[in-house]
Amino acid sequence: MSDELFKKVLAILIALVTVIATGIAFLQSDAGNRDDRAGRDATRLAIELVSRRVNGETRVNFDYDEAYQKYVEMGTLALAAENRGDSAGSARYELLQESFLKLSPIMQPPYFDIETGEMDYNRYVADVYLTDVIRMNEQYTAAAAVKDAWDTKANTYIVHLTILAVALFLLGLSATIEVNRPRIIFTVVGLAMAAFATVWAISTYAQPVFDLRQQPEAIEAFVNGSLLIEDEQPEAAVEAFNTAITTVPDYAAAYVARSTAYTNMGSYEAAITDVQQARGLGTESANIVGEQAWLEYLAGRFDDSIATGRAALEQFPDTADLWIQLDIALALLAKGDIEAAQAEYQQSMTVAIQAVTDARSRNEAISPELWLSLTGASDDLVDLSLIAQSDEGVPPLETLQDPEGIVEAAPQLIDDLRNLAVSLEFYGRPPDEPITAEIETLEFGEPLYDEDENVTGHEVSDEFEYGVTEMDALFNFSGMQDGQDILVKVYINGAEDASWRKLLTWELGAEGSAIIPLAIAYSDTFVIQPNYYFVELYIDGQVAAEGGFTVLEPE
Repeated sequence: MSDELFKKVLAILIALVTVIATGIAFLQSDAGNRDDRAGRDATRLAIELVSRRVNGETRVNFDYDEAYQKYVEMGTLALAAENRGDSAGSARYELLQESFLKLSPIMQPPYFDIETGEMDYNRYVADVYLTDVIRMNEQYTAAAAVKDAWDTKANTYIVHLTILAVALFLLGLSATIEVNRPRIIFTVVGLAMAAFATVWAISTYAQPVFDLRQQPEAIEAFVNGSLLIEDEQPEAAVEAFNTAITTVPDYAAAYVARSTAYTNMGSYEAAITDVQQARGLGTESANIVGEQAWLEYLAGRFDDSIATGRAALEQFPDTADLWIQLDIALALLAKGDIEAAQAEYQQSMTVAIQAVTDARSRNEAISPELWLSLTGASDDLVDLSLIAQSDEGVPPLETLQDPEGIVEAAPQLIDDLRNLAVSLEFYGRPPDEPITAEIETLEFGEPLYDEDENVTGHEVSDEFEYGVTEMDALFNFSGMQDGQDILVKVYINGAEDASWRKLLTWELGAEGSAIIPLAIAYSDTFVIQPNYYFVELYIDGQVAAEGGFTVLEPE
């Protein structure tokens, strides 16, 4: 090829590459504009979401905690007046109570039945703000995803333009070189780079940017399913999420939410499948992987649970919470590997101690999640031990490898976890040496009074008829020392009620008998509600006694 012809062809190629670069520059500008637009949408939705939630929660808090509680208070005062024989006073309170019905829609149909006193609180919350908040959160997430997608495209186009700039440089350089071989090399390399950038740009352009906001029926189905979970209707929630997933097969959030509904139904294998599907769609975090490990534990797949839990700790070393490691220990115990489980629990407790030590050294606040995780782990151990003894609960008894070993090892582990939780929460350090004091015969009794309101004794039992208004803990003790800290924790149907918690300083000497009031009749209408009450008594942060009593339902 003659030099003149080569330069003419080269000029045409340079012009063609320049046109391609111009087109890609236009695509980059368009992607940047779409990125900015989606970013503004996400920012607007985030602001509206926060505003809607704050306003809604403020409204509901007033309606329920102020207006409705005033309504209840007037009813209580009316009952108290009636019990005192003050019928006129009771009537006045009832009239005042009726006036409070106008303060809020929460005390109007369809949320409140004045005849039965029943309230559909979840429906009211959903109508006031929760429905909008869930919908807006999905729209915000969708807008943020669109922004990320267009941002990625815009940045990729910049790479294409950079490659084309280098290609144009090589093509232009080849026009200045008289030696044939180097000129050909620069031309070929420049054309190859231009072709590569062009094909890559076409591939980038062809990749669609999915916007969930363009599928409002899927979002509405997701919102409906989420509300049904809140309303404890998991079967209906599954159907709603099925609709969302049918409409948008890659709807990761719907898979996560449907796994929650399946879990509430006890369909653990289906829940595991949904979590795995969500992970496959890019929803990957310490919580979601840890949740899969927990579901595998509930399903009796202990080896899988352990492997998944360890993967979470390795994959997310900075964000994985203590509960994941504690769940690994629980799965090891259920698997029958008692010594490994004990070692894992010990390591978990060491991690908790170090976390508190580090936080205190930096003068930082310690998250309550830490001791809540320890307490939750002890509750899980209680449940596992009960399954091993009674064959009731999940994981099923037939999946446990060594039920007798579990029953034998669980009590000490439970005490260690609870002692550590209390010691870290109240003292910021692990427990001291084991206490030498002994608490004997922890019992519960309703105080009995004479006509002068003096306590004459107790009606001791583990079951009490509805209507009991006071409750004391009674016990004999030895080895105590004045000045020791006494903590009483009360669990109602398995969950601690902090309003019952008592922290006392011991002043009754080394040995004898003691009475600690748990509940007092602070009004003439107060009764202890029907529930199972489990009581723990700690001395200097270490559990010394435990027991429980039941208040029966009214006949």
